[in-house]
Amino acid sequence: MNEGSFVTPFAERFQMRVPVVQAPMAGGATTPALVAAVSNAGGLGFLAGAALAPEKIASEVAAIRALTDRPFGVNLFVLDPVSPDQATVRRALDAIDPLRADLGLPPGQPLARYAPDFRAQLEVLIELHVPVAGFTFGLLSAADVERLHASGSYVVGTATHVAEGIAWRDAGADAVVAQGAEAGAHRGTFIGAFEDALIGTMALVPQLVDATGLPVLARPAASWTVAASSRHSPSARKPR
Repeated sequence: MNEGSFVTPFAERFQMRVPVVQAPMAGGATTPALVAAVSNAGGLGFLAGAALAPEKIASEVAAIRALTDRPFGVNLFVLDPVSPDQATVRRALDAIDPLRADLGLPPGQPLARYAPDFRAQLEVLIELHVPVAGFTFGLLSAADVERLHASGSYVVGTATHVAEGIAWRDAGADAVVAQGAEAGAHRGTFIGAFEDALIGTMALVPQLVDATGLPVLARPAASWTVAASSRHSPSARKPR
C-alpha cells in the first residue's frame, strides 16, 4: 500500500501507514514485542490488558514504550466484580475435576478472585497516559471517559449494534469498534441479548457511522481495520 493512499482522521491522528489495528487478544498472544512490531510497521498495536493485574499492565506498557515511540493502545473489559455463589463454583469444579484427574492433576479449588479488579486496572491506565484506551463488554461513565481524555488517551468503545454505539458516543468516546457477527472471540454486547445483535460487519459499519458520526473500526476477525469515518468526526481535532 502506498503511504497516503487512504486518509481518515483516525489514520492521520495516529500516523498510520496501513489501515490495520491489531486486535487485543487476551491470554498472552499480544506481547509487547507484537504490539510494538505492529505499530512500527505502520499499523496500531494493541495490548490485551483485561486479564492482567494492574502492575502487570504497567510493566507491559513500559516494555512496549522501550520498543517503539509510535502510538499504541491498551484494551480492558468493563466488568462488575464477580462473586459466584458456592453452589455455582462447586458445579464448575465438579465438571472439570474428571478432566483434571485424567491429566494427573489434583481436584480444583475455589479461587480468591475470578477476574482482575477493573477499577484498579482503569486507574493504572489513566496514570500511564496511554495513547489509545479501548473497552469492551460494557460502557464507561462519562466521568471516566473525561478522566481518560484528561490523561491524554483517545477512547474507543466496542459496539455490536447501533444503540451501543450511541451509548458510547454519548459517554464521550472518540471512536467505536464495530464487532460484527463474524468477529472471533467474545461477544461484546452490553445492551440486550447477544442473539439479537448478530449483525454482519458490512451492514454494521455504515449503521454506526450514520448513527454516531464517529470513526468506526471494523472488527471481522483478529484484526481491526480503519473502515469508515464521518466527515465531521470530532476525532479530526488535534491530539490532546
